[in-house]
Amino acid sequence: MDEQEFAAAHPQWEHHIEYIEARRTKMPQMQEFLARYYPGQKVPIYAVQAILPRINQLGEQGWELVQIVPVEPGENGDIRTGGERIYWSNTYLCAFKRLKRSAEL
Repeated sequence: MDEQEFAAAHPQWEHHIEYIEARRTKMPQMQEFLARYYPGQKVPIYAVQAILPRINQLGEQGWELVQIVPVEPGENGDIRTGGERIYWSNTYLCAFKRLKRSAEL
């Protein structure tokens, strides 16, 4: 199998990771968006649905969400993912992938 055949049979991926914080904002658009998930109820301040606009924005750029994990980011770039201590988090580490656009990326 030559290089072109290999490349055609094995797509190349690029990846993106970021923290996305779930937090209800006072922006009217966010209030209206979240109210759809909580009809007739008060929207929780940390409603997980608050991350959907960012995830959808990345989806429009071709990124596919492949992993989401609630985390507690540390000051040194480290993250707590659980363990023996139970904690609450509204921050999610999200991993995305999309087909690589060119070999130069």
